[in-house]
Amino acid sequence: MKGLFCLFLALAPLQAQSWSVGIPDSLITYLALTSSQAGQLAQNNNAYSELVSRKNSRIYEVQSEIATETAKDPIDPSALGVRYMEIELICRDIKKAGDDLRKNNTALLTEAQKVKLAALEEAMKLAPVYTAAQNANLLAGIRSGDFSAIIGIPSAAVFYQKWPAACNTPSAVSIYDPVAMPTPRPCRDASCVDKQK
Repeated sequence: MKGLFCLFLALAPLQAQSWSVGIPDSLITYLALTSSQAGQLAQNNNAYSELVSRKNSRIYEVQSEIATETAKDPIDPSALGVRYMEIELICRDIKKAGDDLRKNNTALLTEAQKVKLAALEEAMKLAPVYTAAQNANLLAGIRSGDFSAIIGIPSAAVFYQKWPAACNTPSAVSIYDPVAMPTPRPCRDASCVDKQK
């Protein structure tokens, strides 16, 4: 267990790194983005990524403080509560920044581009149905690059949401980023503690 904890501490700085988020050419082509639109989208996304990186670093610091407070005897519930509250407030800040980012990025688009974006959203709603058809052996499995055929753009433009430590808040990270796999929010109430054992 101690070795696993040390490994986590060694890899934590990688999770907190900021990632440069470019706009894939396929998305630029699909939405017919101008160079100024693509540049502004990239600038907005990079600013958000840097904000999440800073907030994530603070979350790691607070989690370390929580571990220190938890190791004390007796445990000070007030000290723990303040730290858990800080993590929750950081998570809310990240969520608000993400909501603002999507609103600002969408505002950069023309009406025609918004229609194409809505078509992408509709196509993603079919992903569970496609998986169900695969599971029923009605369709062959897809490889990572084949998913783009469903939505009509190359897979380089597909993004998933990365969960910062202890938050249920996404940040845009390329799907090819192996370090940024989603991490679940820790169980904080008594009803799920027994399930984790």
